[in-house]
Amino acid sequence: MKNFGRDFLESHKDYYSGVDGPIGGDERFRWVASSFFKDARGQKILEVGCGEGSLLQMIRAGNEVHGVDISQSGVDKTRAKSIPCHCLDASNEPLPYADGFFDTAITLETIEHVENPHRMLWELKRILKQGGTLVISIPGERVYHPFVYPGLFSRKNFSEFLRANGFVIEQVAGWGQAPLLDHWVRGVREGKNGALKGLAELVYWIGRKRNLLMRKRLGTPLRWAFCLNFICRNEKKSLSRVEEVARQTTPR
Repeated sequence: MKNFGRDFLESHKDYYSGVDGPIGGDERFRWVASSFFKDARGQKILEVGCGEGSLLQMIRAGNEVHGVDISQSGVDKTRAKSIPCHCLDASNEPLPYADGFFDTAITLETIEHVENPHRMLWELKRILKQGGTLVISIPGERVYHPFVYPGLFSRKNFSEFLRANGFVIEQVAGWGQAPLLDHWVRGVREGKNGALKGLAELVYWIGRKRNLLMRKRLGTPLRWAFCLNFICRNEKKSLSRVEEVARQTTPR
């Protein structure tokens, strides 16, 4: 019998060992910092899935920042930046903070990787103040991404999931562009046809150039975004969604 908690931690232990900065570069983090934290001062901010701490380092001036990640290598690199950080699985373990401790919680393209999204979201809700802000992102709908829970992470369904757990969605913003023909390119890369692989790499290269142009000139339509960023206001609830469903479905 597998020990999912232990195996999950072990599988991510060295996730950031070969990384010296943000995966894929720091452009997305710079966008998040300038779009949502430009004037943030005097806030207590938690990032769950903080990686090696680059975003927290960008927004720490004038704020109290904390990190949580499942990867010990990421936690070590975050702590090396003098940022307090805990190594744990936020979807199966309680966050080590008091109720209502934080003004803002951030989790970027993390919740789609975890075993228990509801538990993680409820923990984020618990440590946020009433009226506090949740900044949470998921992959765009045209991006090829394997999911633990297929269907949950469409824009429509994830919006419903957030609202059902007491978050008021105040803004949805897209960042980046989904790679051109991403599903086809990924499928060809995993196949054995060498000629098609060459064509797939050409399509990928053209897509990269097109994405850079769109990002600079046109912005990001949500339909084509690389990731979707939900800015939410926390409204406290006495019952979790699991408890609500249990009450609503109890035989009478």
